[in-house]
Amino acid sequence: MKGLLESVVSSPLVPKIAAIIESRLGRPLEPFDIWYDGFRPRGQYTETQLDEIVAKRYPTVDAYKADIPNMLIKLDFTKERAVYIANNIVVDPARGSGHAMGAGMKSAHAHLRTRVEKNGMNYKGFNIAVHEMGHNVEQTLSMNDIDHYFLNGVPNTAFTEAIAFVFQAHDLDLLGLSTSNPQSEALKTLNDFLAVYEIAGVALVDMKYGIGCTIIRQRHLLN
Repeated sequence: MKGLLESVVSSPLVPKIAAIIESRLGRPLEPFDIWYDGFRPRGQYTETQLDEIVAKRYPTVDAYKADIPNMLIKLDFTKERAVYIANNIVVDPARGSGHAMGAGMKSAHAHLRTRVEKNGMNYKGFNIAVHEMGHNVEQTLSMNDIDHYFLNGVPNTAFTEAIAFVFQAHDLDLLGLSTSNPQSEALKTLNDFLAVYEIAGVALVDMKYGIGCTIIRQRHLLN
């Protein structure tokens, strides 16, 4: 695994992608550009236009909650299954970007925390909310649809993240916006590589210095 991660961070593609990002930004790269999201396929819409579309559809947290069954149906869940899952998810306002918390028992609900601005949810908030909703779906099913309580939860982090990212990849589909074209597919490849590059670096640091280093890093970011 270490060799695989090292092959990613040392790939000859990295400087080429960095040059593309630098050209798009029109300035030298900064450390925070590791989280550059400009490769996300957004079709013919600008982020400002997407913000307006999302804000109109989801002016409040309750509006997003009410639309969860419809979104799940668009993701190929049956109507009955979509309603069942949605009834087990509570949507709360968040000061931060977003978070998903699973229930601790079958009689409780999973919580989706998402940020909604005064003028409604923006596209970034929606994109994150869809990701966290994927976690909530997994949390609901792995809690309520198992034979024994002590089997609740997920096999590992990769499992639940895979579900969440599948949901997130369809955020524009959920808005009724199509991005199916060769350019968007190419940009998606660049976006996926950059995401793997970023997390591979974190993983290599953890593998060398241990979890304590990650905790220190997180505390530094918070302070």
